Amino acid sequence: MRTSVWAIFCIGWMNWTGCSGSDGSSGPSEVVNTAPVFTSEAPTTKLHNQPFEYAIEVSDNDGDPITLTAPVLPFWMTFDTESNTLTGELGWGRIGTHPIVLRASDGHLFNQQSFTLTVQRAEITCQQPFGDPTASPYILPYATGKTYTVFQSYCPENPAWGHRNWFAYDFDTQMGDQISASRGGVVIAVRQDNPDIPSCAGGKENFVFILHSDGTVMQYMHLQQNGVLVTAGQQVVAGQALGRSGNSGCSSGPHLHVALFRNNTNYDRQSSLPFNYSNAEGTLDANNALMQQGAYLAK
Repeated sequence: MRTSVWAIFCIGWMNWTGCSGSDGSSGPSEVVNTAPVFTSEAPTTKLHNQPFEYAIEVSDNDGDPITLTAPVLPFWMTFDTESNTLTGELGWGRIGTHPIVLRASDGHLFNQQSFTLTVQRAEITCQQPFGDPTASPYILPYATGKTYTVFQSYCPENPAWGHRNWFAYDFDTQMGDQISASRGGVVIAVRQDNPDIPSCAGGKENFVFILHSDGTVMQYMHLQQNGVLVTAGQQVVAGQALGRSGNSGCSSGPHLHVALFRNNTNYDRQSSLPFNYSNAEGTLDANNALMQQGAYLAK
């Protein structure tokens, strides 16, 4: 009969209280390390006008410290190693598929989460409530007592150009009319060197962009050459003069084009937001928005 080493040890030290019986086994079994596991579900589809964020969650049954890396990412995506979060700005240029690989390691073993993010083109839902105009943080972009007509409103069915699938307004201002801020904020972009011409010159607009405290941005477009009255980085208040109305860029005649965007990284029309004005006296449509061919007095 074979006697285990553990049994002989116990026979020699029978009075030691730490000694226990043995059934002949070889002792404690070896602990087997396991790889970390991803416990969060990766996003696989996004609309191009939505923000992208993915908070990555991993666990390790052995309690080992985990190192998380992102060996494969789109160039426009950022991995924050402190919060284990992926973020990125979407937009027209991101439409399509983007492979992503994440790796979690405990120093010995690793696991990967591989997936493909599909960015889809979003469509604006034109028929939606614009909210109570009396609660709007915006005022008309011209002086109190002035009246202008909206010759092109948001999402018109005809013509097919212009504001089709776009939340924007065109006011029939004249050359040199004063344009003012609809809401306070910081001037983040200006241009005023383009000429006022009677034909369409896309991309040659003069403008002022205002960043608001909630991250939204208002565009004031087609301003007069050398007609901008503010500078980038300047803080402005609602009602403050920004510039003079003009006919720069792709314009059928002197007018002011305004549009509100979700943030300062996407200026495509599908990233535009619905808005109205708290001081507009005139008929609103069923969505509480300014109507095409409607005249509005700034109260």
